[in-house]
Amino acid sequence: MSEFDSRGDPRERNDGRDDHVRYPQFDLSVPREIERERVVSLAVRAASPELVVNLFSSISPEITHIVEQHLLPSLESGQLFDPVAMVRDYDALSPYWLRQERNLFLGKGRLRELGHKVSLYDWDKTELKPAWDVARSRRRLNALDITISFPDGGRESSWILADRIGDVLGLGSVRARVRRSHVEGQSQADGSFSAQLAPGIAVSTRRQETPEERAAIDRDLSDRFRSNLSWLPKTIEVSEPLYGEMRSALSALDSDDAAALVGSGMLRYADRLVLSGESVREERLGQIIRKMEKGFSVVFGRSIALGRFEGTHPLEEGLVNRAVEPNEELASEFEQEESPSQEVDSLTSVEINGVPSRLGECTVSFHSASQEVFASELRDVPSFDKDKPVLEVKFPDLVKRPNEVERNQRTGLARQICADIDSQLNLDTVAAELDRMGFEKGPEHGFVREAQYSRGKIKLTFEGA
Repeated sequence: MSEFDSRGDPRERNDGRDDHVRYPQFDLSVPREIERERVVSLAVRAASPELVVNLFSSISPEITHIVEQHLLPSLESGQLFDPVAMVRDYDALSPYWLRQERNLFLGKGRLRELGHKVSLYDWDKTELKPAWDVARSRRRLNALDITISFPDGGRESSWILADRIGDVLGLGSVRARVRRSHVEGQSQADGSFSAQLAPGIAVSTRRQETPEERAAIDRDLSDRFRSNLSWLPKTIEVSEPLYGEMRSALSALDSDDAAALVGSGMLRYADRLVLSGESVREERLGQIIRKMEKGFSVVFGRSIALGRFEGTHPLEEGLVNRAVEPNEELASEFEQEESPSQEVDSLTSVEINGVPSRLGECTVSFHSASQEVFASELRDVPSFDKDKPVLEVKFPDLVKRPNEVERNQRTGLARQICADIDSQLNLDTVAAELDRMGFEKGPEHGFVREAQYSRGKIKLTFEGA
């Protein structure tokens, strides 16, 4: 039975108009001190498509046509966007990176949408521009949830931009409303504050560190990153994997689940989808889930760059890191040339989450090209071809410093996967060489705790632990 329709409870459906805004009561007697805070994000829940278009028209007008004609229809239809049509319809030079992700639960005879969103990043560094996440709302039919994230920058400029957004939302000055609001809570993880501006509209702020505080944080990171940390495998990528190599990598994680994914046809379908760049075929997924006794969360994604990127590619500068959704190592190297007849460069991916292993749940991904991560690099010969399709196996994130047994398990599993592809690869030698390199400081984002090594068909990403 298909559970594809995730448009919410029919009792919550209405005519698509925004609800009447009822503003919360503010205590005007005790103004809140926000002089040292900057805006981190502004979230709007269950907004109409018309409001989304109005927000883009006011803040990022050059991309509004793409949002209205391509991205919003893709969210409604459940299909991945057409990169060729988007490149044809985008005539501005402003550089944007776009990512679409549709998350489905597949298995046990069920197909259910867990989430569907598009993300837009403006790489123009001449002025403060936000990053956008627009997702299908699970609260109301034909509605959208928006999260507008503000990059690190000047405190004053973040409030000016927030006030512009507040005007479009009919709130007036966001700064004035935050001053009159109580602090609802402070996140212990990132030190941010939240304030409810209206039903379904919230703003998040964070106190900006002084230069002295920032220097102290950097010193602490430097001390910790140099305190006898060593490198452990985090991800393994295989360029142009053979079908036997895919099955072997899955079997190394868990033989039963490997057999289930192979027998259902999911493995071949994911591989073919990233090679062809075609849209998700629900009828094919229906055939697959009937043969899958266990369910998996599968993310179908597509990324593209629009406009002109000058000089060093943004991803090489580490700008992909944001204060929202960590998952997110989400990009490939896109470069647009001036010729209008150029080949469209987009990235298609299928990520199968929750594949068990002795380390915990892993992610097995298929990508039409290798993803780029800012990291120290140690390269053997022949070099890894990052422009070819890849199979990626990502180990669970480390939540604490592992003990010796956990280190050996992680290294042993990586060694087992790599041995079937390159029997000459010596992980111990690679890790020792990385240890001698130490930890480097990356631009604008402090110390980088990742390093890469490539050899022929294999690329490994290590993390300090």
